[in-house]
Amino acid sequence: MDFTFQLRDENGATVIHDIECVLGVDVVWRDGEPTLDITSIHMGQDGDGPDICKSVDPFMQSLAARISTAAQCDEKIVEQALDDAGIRYSERGSNDPFGRWVA
Repeated sequence: MDFTFQLRDENGATVIHDIECVLGVDVVWRDGEPTLDITSIHMGQDGDGPDICKSVDPFMQSLAARISTAAQCDEKIVEQALDDAGIRYSERGSNDPFGRWVA
């Protein structure tokens, strides 16, 4: 799954623009809710770069954690992952006001 990340400092200023990567994403169920697990982050537009999730370098580990957090909060990534997994939110109408996730 293609993802572009902006590295920002503690004040929200963009430090590095457009870090392109390809994410490996799994949808897992936690407490009845689908959540995303980022399993790999391959650098580069084509994803042919190294998987920084496996790096032992502290900077790369920090970057992987920041990219993973951003991807898990990105609506487009979440929607695409749920769609790819065949998961949708279903409401049955007025007699089921809370709805539920179904696969």
